[in-house]
Parts: sequence; structure tokens; C-alpha cells
Amino acid sequence: MHLGERSDEWSPRTVEYALNALDHLGAFAHPLGVRLLVENLLSEATSPEHLVHVLEVGHLNSVGACLDLGHAHITTGIPDAIATLTGRIASLHVHDNHGLKDEHLWPGEGNIDWTATAKSVNALPEPPAIVLELGSKAHAEPGDLSDRIRQAFERLG
Repeated sequence: MHLGERSDEWSPRTVEYALNALDHLGAFAHPLGVRLLVENLLSEATSPEHLVHVLEVGHLNSVGACLDLGHAHITTGIPDAIATLTGRIASLHVHDNHGLKDEHLWPGEGNIDWTATAKSVNALPEPPAIVLELGSKAHAEPGDLSDRIRQAFERLG
């Protein structure tokens, strides 16, 4: 789930809206066996620390986190995001950037430290589901696609 928009600031209203959304969606998800995940975005309101705050205030122990590595690289830094969300990370969005904008590049085409990232990811208590989240400009020749995908996943060790 995206809790808000790119320009959202952190405020009591943000917490109220997030809790309301999670409560309503949880009422539908839980009986179906669906686990809700909140994603760190680029806004102040969706920083890892604020996501954890919302989940703790709402006593939403069953709600997990989808850690977007590219978003974390631009904002708090990947090691800090992982440390903050450890125990809640159920999914990763994997892509690269140069730390300034959300480019959704192939891993290795930006400046994320993939060795350090792999070490942090592999230290998580449970292995997360991994989604390779590339932008429309992340081209690969059809014959090279399987190799590029394999290389991307190998970066996570």
C-alpha cells in the first residue's frame, strides 16, 4: 500500500488517514488471508520511521512492509531503512538510481552499494519476496533479458 502522495508531510492528520485506510482495508484483507504491506515512498510521511510509528500506534502487528530499495537510497539510506523495518519486511522492490530521483534502473546502473545491500538483506530474519521493479527506460535486448534478470538477482547474493 502507498500511504499518501509524494508531497505528503508528516502530521497527526497523516497518521489518522493511514490508520483509517489500514483499518478498512484490513477488514477485507484478513478474512481472505491477504497480508497488507506498506511501502516506503519518497515523502516524509512514508519514511521507514513514520511507517513503523503508524503500525505501532495502530497495534497493526500483522501489517508488514514492502521495502523499496530505490526509494530508501534516495531518502534515509538502505542500511537505515532495513534496520528500521527489520522484522516487518515481507517484500522488496529492487531497482537502482543515482540517489537523486526515482529512475528505476537495472541494479548496477546507478550507485546503490549492492554488496552492502545484499549483506543487510541476507541478514533479515525472513527472506522477503523480491520484485524487480524497472522503469520503461530500463532497456534490454530480448536475447539478453534472462541474463540481465539473473544478474540483478545475483546482486542480492
